[in-house]
Amino acid sequence: MRRSRAQRLTFGAACLALGCGGQAQEEAGTPETVAVDCSELQHAADAALQSLVEANNACDTDADCARAEGLGECYTYCSVPVRRANVGAVTASGRNLCRSYVEHQCSLSFACPNVPGAVCAQGRCAFGF
Repeated sequence: MRRSRAQRLTFGAACLALGCGGQAQEEAGTPETVAVDCSELQHAADAALQSLVEANNACDTDADCARAEGLGECYTYCSVPVRRANVGAVTASGRNLCRSYVEHQCSLSFACPNVPGAVCAQGRCAFGF
């Protein structure tokens, strides 16, 4: 069975705690608290989302493109340009990719700027500036 990065981190921390006689714990945390690198979770989700966007942003005309918004709480941007027909799937997948980040109570403070519409540029959906 393949384990996610967060599961491997949790398992590794549990083994470390057992090896230390159960004394290892995060400072100011409870014995059940496992240190998680939120930026690592964020970067993993971001890379996966970028791959998802690449696979879902082919276009022929501007009408083929739209912005997927509300992607999740682990990204440093608020929308991505994708093929209009795939907006729902990309949005749902983006939120799912952030699940581990949110479950570990990681958070970003990021204000969404006004973003231009999506256009077709050289066969790929992109932001129209």
